[in-house]
Amino acid sequence: MTARHPPPAELSLHGRTVVITRPAGTGSPLARQVSRHGGVALLLPGLSLHGMDLPDEVAAALRQAYADELLIFTSPAAVRFATRLLPLRTQAAVFAVGQGTARALRRHGVDAPLAPAQRQDSEGLLDHSLLADLRGRRVALIGAPGGRGVLRAELTARGAQLREVHVYRRGVPRWQRRQLDALMRLPADARVLLSSAEALDHLRQGLPAEVFEAAEIYVGLRKPAYPHALQHPAFICMPGLAPKPFFERSEFDWVAMLESGTAAIRAELEAALEADRGFAPYVQVEKGQDPQQWRELDGSRSWSALHLYKAGTRIDENCQRCPQTAGIVESLQLPVIPGHAPEALFSVLQPGTHIPPHFGLANYKLVAHLPLVVPPDCAIRVGNETRSWSEGECLVFDDSFQHEAWNRSQQRRAVLIFDVWHPEVSLAEREGITALTQAIDTFNRKYRPAT
Repeated sequence: MTARHPPPAELSLHGRTVVITRPAGTGSPLARQVSRHGGVALLLPGLSLHGMDLPDEVAAALRQAYADELLIFTSPAAVRFATRLLPLRTQAAVFAVGQGTARALRRHGVDAPLAPAQRQDSEGLLDHSLLADLRGRRVALIGAPGGRGVLRAELTARGAQLREVHVYRRGVPRWQRRQLDALMRLPADARVLLSSAEALDHLRQGLPAEVFEAAEIYVGLRKPAYPHALQHPAFICMPGLAPKPFFERSEFDWVAMLESGTAAIRAELEAALEADRGFAPYVQVEKGQDPQQWRELDGSRSWSALHLYKAGTRIDENCQRCPQTAGIVESLQLPVIPGHAPEALFSVLQPGTHIPPHFGLANYKLVAHLPLVVPPDCAIRVGNETRSWSEGECLVFDDSFQHEAWNRSQQRRAVLIFDVWHPEVSLAEREGITALTQAIDTFNRKYRPAT
């Protein structure tokens, strides 16, 4: 008695995201299938398709192919590009690699194309009995250059007089920003349907490599290769950026505009200090931070801050209190990363205060200081280099280096602080870092809830 296999259960994707890498313009039918089964389809073409150069020569080759005994179309795209060049009129037996190609052939007048019933690939087609012995038979293979070469090798091995006609070519696709943003925010249970190894290679070529490496470092798949012994970003390490503790003012075109507003910014700071409203201890130890490192400053007004922006959120009350400062800060092209940036604040160090050595979160951004009130005996060390502040002259540094600061005077020290992009980070990489950071936040909220 032959055992019966139970019928397959109805597929249900239950809201799962499925990335479809079919060539540009060909993924919609599969996307509809994903939607019908409850999934969310993301079309991210792994290939772009283009007609061949010298179309007249390709049409002439097609005319000869249509006179052969057997025609094999490798894809729906092969049918589409071939019929644009020359209507499909032939007495040959017409084969299709897969049911999608068979449907395309029927739309162009082939009533009964021969296609594999089950396995929808080259191997499935080669199982067809009419292709078992091809000795002396004229066979035309219609498709594109490249690919796995399975049909070419096996048809030749079976004795076919093989003619190949390339009617289109594959290329690297171009993606829109919304597609990249969606890709970088993929949930952990998403699935990717890869149409070919070539599509996978294009995906890796088309997305910023440094962002991929930063993600691999974050999740532990790659060990960070810190370019400097004193540089250890606590959150994201982006490879390939020059390890410079300090940057010069001349490297940034916004410095002159900012410094010209020093007097107005200082006046608003002094008014806020006089009113003593909006300032709070800068250090408030949270879960995951070292309480011993910050024991002297935790909850202390020795280092206080008035935030204009904090973790990407505008503090409206403080911006209204300091409208000129807020306007100048908002005119700069600051990083915008929800939950992380912009970050802009007045930082006040009381006499005798020392900020202990520590590392910032990431090396893709820099920290800018506009010194407003600077008594003697105040300085900052970044890496192995120590500099003093000069009122009205910006100081820009990479806080992923170990750094510390001190005020050994008898007066308070005050600076305006904000983050800027590292100048070597490209626009595409900025978008990738923004999406990666948000994806990490989403993952942590879901799988690493705070306790």
